[in-house]
Amino acid sequence: MKTVYLNGASVYLRAMLADDKARTIAWYRSPLPLNAAFGESHLKEIHQSMWDATRRQYAIVRNSDDDIVGGAIVSVTTGDRKASVAFHMAPLLANADSLRADALRVVVPWLIEDHNMRRVDVTIASSDLETIREAENLGMFAGVRVRQFWLRPEGRVDAIIYQLLNPNMEHPHA
Repeated sequence: MKTVYLNGASVYLRAMLADDKARTIAWYRSPLPLNAAFGESHLKEIHQSMWDATRRQYAIVRNSDDDIVGGAIVSVTTGDRKASVAFHMAPLLANADSLRADALRVVVPWLIEDHNMRRVDVTIASSDLETIREAENLGMFAGVRVRQFWLRPEGRVDAIIYQLLNPNMEHPHA
Protein backbone atom coordinates (compact mmCIF):
# COMPACT_ATOMS: atom_id res chain seq x y z
CA MET A 1 0.00 0.00 0.00
CA LYS A 2 2.67 2.48 -0.99
CA THR A 3 1.42 6.02 -1.38
CA VAL A 4 2.22 7.91 -4.52
CA TYR A 5 2.27 11.46 -3.18
CA LEU A 6 3.86 11.18 0.29
CA ASN A 7 7.11 9.72 -1.02
CA GLY A 8 10.57 10.90 -0.05
CA ALA A 9 14.03 9.78 -1.10
CA SER A 10 14.32 7.14 1.64
CA VAL A 11 10.86 6.95 3.29
CA TYR A 12 7.18 7.26 2.49
CA LEU A 13 4.20 7.96 4.74
CA ARG A 14 1.01 5.93 4.67
CA ALA A 15 -2.10 5.28 6.72
CA MET A 16 -1.84 2.84 9.61
CA LEU A 17 -2.80 -0.79 8.89
CA ALA A 18 -3.97 -3.58 11.21
CA ASP A 19 -0.70 -5.48 10.61
CA ASP A 20 1.27 -2.54 12.04
CA LYS A 21 0.49 -3.83 15.54
CA ALA A 22 3.57 -6.06 15.27
CA ARG A 23 5.81 -2.98 15.03
CA THR A 24 4.14 -0.82 17.72
CA ILE A 25 7.48 0.08 19.27
CA ALA A 26 8.56 1.67 15.97
CA TRP A 27 5.62 4.06 15.55
CA TYR A 28 4.25 4.72 19.08
CA ARG A 29 6.10 7.06 21.44
CA SER A 30 6.45 5.43 24.85
CA PRO A 31 9.24 5.17 27.42
CA LEU A 32 8.42 1.46 27.74
CA PRO A 33 8.38 -1.27 25.08
CA LEU A 34 4.84 -1.98 23.91
CA ASN A 35 3.46 -5.28 22.67
CA ALA A 36 1.22 -6.14 19.73
CA ALA A 37 -1.91 -6.28 21.93
CA PHE A 38 -1.49 -2.63 22.90
CA GLY A 39 -0.76 -1.73 19.28
CA GLU A 40 -3.91 -3.51 18.12
CA SER A 41 -6.12 -1.68 20.62
CA HIS A 42 -4.56 1.66 19.71
CA LEU A 43 -5.02 0.98 15.99
CA LYS A 44 -8.69 0.17 16.60
CA GLU A 45 -9.06 3.56 18.29
CA ILE A 46 -7.36 5.25 15.34
CA HIS A 47 -9.65 3.51 12.84
CA GLN A 48 -12.79 4.35 14.84
CA SER A 49 -11.90 8.04 14.73
CA MET A 50 -10.47 8.03 11.20
CA TRP A 51 -13.02 10.63 10.07
CA ASP A 52 -11.72 13.05 12.68
CA ALA A 53 -9.59 15.33 10.53
CA THR A 54 -8.02 17.09 13.53
CA ARG A 55 -5.58 14.29 14.44
CA ARG A 56 -4.14 11.68 12.09
CA GLN A 57 -1.40 9.13 12.61
CA TYR A 58 0.79 7.93 9.75
CA ALA A 59 3.40 5.20 9.50
CA ILE A 60 6.85 6.24 8.28
CA VAL A 61 8.06 3.37 6.09
CA ARG A 62 11.52 2.82 4.62
CA ASN A 63 11.45 2.67 0.79
CA SER A 64 14.11 -0.01 0.47
CA ASP A 65 12.41 -2.76 2.50
CA ASP A 66 8.91 -1.46 3.44
CA ASP A 67 9.79 -1.68 7.15
CA ILE A 68 8.09 0.75 9.54
CA VAL A 69 10.78 3.01 10.96
CA GLY A 70 8.59 5.56 12.74
CA GLY A 71 5.33 7.37 13.06
CA ALA A 72 4.04 10.87 12.44
CA ILE A 73 1.07 12.45 14.17
CA VAL A 74 -0.44 15.43 12.35
CA SER A 75 -2.74 17.58 14.48
CA VAL A 76 -4.76 20.31 12.80
CA THR A 77 -6.81 23.18 14.18
CA THR A 78 -9.20 23.87 11.35
CA GLY A 79 -10.46 27.30 12.42
CA ASP A 80 -7.10 29.02 12.20
CA ARG A 81 -5.54 26.47 9.79
CA LYS A 82 -2.53 25.51 11.93
CA ALA A 83 -0.89 22.09 11.81
CA SER A 84 1.46 20.50 14.28
CA VAL A 85 3.60 17.47 13.42
CA ALA A 86 5.15 15.10 15.95
CA PHE A 87 7.60 12.44 14.80
CA HIS A 88 8.61 9.29 16.62
CA MET A 89 11.33 7.09 15.22
CA ALA A 90 12.01 3.45 16.12
CA PRO A 91 14.44 3.07 19.01
CA LEU A 92 18.06 2.22 18.25
CA LEU A 93 17.69 3.16 14.60
CA ALA A 94 21.15 4.26 13.47
CA ASN A 95 19.99 6.69 10.78
CA ALA A 96 16.82 7.93 12.52
CA ASP A 97 17.78 11.59 12.09
CA SER A 98 18.19 11.35 8.30
CA LEU A 99 14.96 9.33 7.94
CA ARG A 100 13.10 11.89 10.05
CA ALA A 101 14.55 14.69 7.92
CA ASP A 102 13.28 12.94 4.78
CA ALA A 103 9.81 12.54 6.33
CA LEU A 104 9.84 16.25 7.25
CA ARG A 105 10.77 17.09 3.65
CA VAL A 106 7.57 15.29 2.56
CA VAL A 107 5.10 16.36 5.26
CA VAL A 108 5.66 20.11 5.54
CA PRO A 109 5.16 20.98 1.83
CA TRP A 110 2.15 18.62 1.75
CA LEU A 111 0.50 20.50 4.61
CA ILE A 112 1.33 23.97 3.24
CA GLU A 113 0.61 23.37 -0.43
CA ASP A 114 -2.05 20.63 -0.51
CA HIS A 115 -3.90 21.40 2.71
CA ASN A 116 -3.33 25.17 2.59
CA MET A 117 -2.32 25.39 6.25
CA ARG A 118 -1.57 28.89 7.50
CA ARG A 119 1.22 27.63 9.79
CA VAL A 120 3.02 24.33 10.39
CA ASP A 121 4.86 23.60 13.66
CA VAL A 122 7.31 20.73 14.17
CA THR A 123 9.06 19.96 17.46
CA ILE A 124 12.65 18.81 16.91
CA ALA A 125 15.29 17.75 19.43
CA SER A 126 18.32 20.04 19.39
CA SER A 127 20.54 16.98 18.84
CA ASP A 128 18.75 16.04 15.58
CA LEU A 129 21.01 18.15 13.37
CA GLU A 130 19.94 16.70 9.98
CA THR A 131 16.28 17.31 10.77
CA ILE A 132 17.06 20.87 11.88
CA ARG A 133 19.03 21.48 8.70
CA GLU A 134 16.11 20.19 6.59
CA ALA A 135 13.63 22.35 8.52
CA GLU A 136 15.77 25.40 7.79
CA ASN A 137 16.10 24.36 4.12
CA LEU A 138 12.30 24.32 3.96
CA GLY A 139 12.24 27.91 5.24
CA MET A 140 11.19 27.04 8.79
CA PHE A 141 12.41 29.15 11.69
CA ALA A 142 13.01 28.33 15.36
CA GLY A 143 10.04 29.80 17.21
CA VAL A 144 10.30 28.29 20.70
CA ARG A 145 13.02 26.49 22.68
CA VAL A 146 12.16 24.33 25.69
CA ARG A 147 15.27 23.64 27.75
CA GLN A 148 16.25 20.04 28.61
CA PHE A 149 12.99 18.62 27.30
CA TRP A 150 14.04 15.16 26.07
CA LEU A 151 16.23 12.59 27.75
CA ARG A 152 18.78 11.10 25.37
CA PRO A 153 21.72 8.74 25.98
CA GLU A 154 24.07 11.73 25.94
CA GLY A 155 21.89 13.58 28.49
CA ARG A 156 18.96 15.97 28.33
CA VAL A 157 18.54 18.01 25.14
CA ASP A 158 16.36 20.97 24.25
CA ALA A 159 13.20 20.79 22.17
CA ILE A 160 12.95 23.40 19.43
CA ILE A 161 9.61 24.18 17.81
CA TYR A 162 10.25 25.07 14.19
CA GLN A 163 7.52 26.96 12.36
CA LEU A 164 6.69 27.73 8.76
CA LEU A 165 4.18 30.36 7.71
CA ASN A 166 2.40 29.77 4.42
CA PRO A 167 3.91 32.35 2.04
CA ASN A 168 0.66 32.51 0.06
CA MET A 169 -1.48 33.69 2.99
CA GLU A 170 -1.86 36.73 5.18
CA HIS A 171 -0.93 36.07 8.81
CA PRO A 172 -2.74 38.50 11.09
CA HIS A 173 -2.58 36.21 14.15
CA ALA A 174 0.02 33.57 13.24
